[in-house]
Amino acid sequence: MKGQEYLSDSSDFLIQKELPKKALFIGAGIISFAFTTIAKAFGCDVTVLQHDELVLKNFDQEFVSVLIEINKKRGVSFFFNDEIERISSYSSIR
Repeated sequence: MKGQEYLSDSSDFLIQKELPKKALFIGAGIISFAFTTIAKAFGCDVTVLQHDELVLKNFDQEFVSVLIEINKKRGVSFFFNDEIERISSYSSIR
């Protein structure tokens, strides 16, 4: 994927000295939800992008729906059924 060099993975998230003001988590799995909770608790503007509607597929989907609604009320933005075409550096789109 074009721009993949601008992405970070979960290990990069854990070693950051400070959180960015905005974060986009690609995928809505257990690690993404954990990091979303942490980032939002520290004031980060968080968006979660999922390629389909299946979130936390190994969990009870009724519980998952409640978890998504709680996070939306906390200000987390969710986008489902979305595909990424390319990644651009933030500085290149200002």
